[in-house]
Amino acid sequence: ATTPVDTALADAVTGNVTSTHGTLIEQHAVTVAGSSAREARIKVIGGEYVFVVVFVGNRLYSLSVLGTDDAAARGSEATAFLNSFAVLP
Repeated sequence: ATTPVDTALADAVTGNVTSTHGTLIEQHAVTVAGSSAREARIKVIGGEYVFVVVFVGNRLYSLSVLGTDDAAARGSEATAFLNSFAVLP
């Protein structure tokens, strides 16, 4: 069953694809800080854009990395950045 959070996360992915004028390569559900999230990869002019969107409470957070190619956008520094998200009290 699709929940309102699932719908909002899907809309956030669609919005990122539209705003970057890119092509969605992949997306999948993930959990970030114990909350539902989506990670997606978009092919854009000049490179790739990888981002994570997550709802925590009633807030939507988005973290993104832009690289000149897949290796840069999915490299160790990019992955460390995307995995660094934490919710602090």
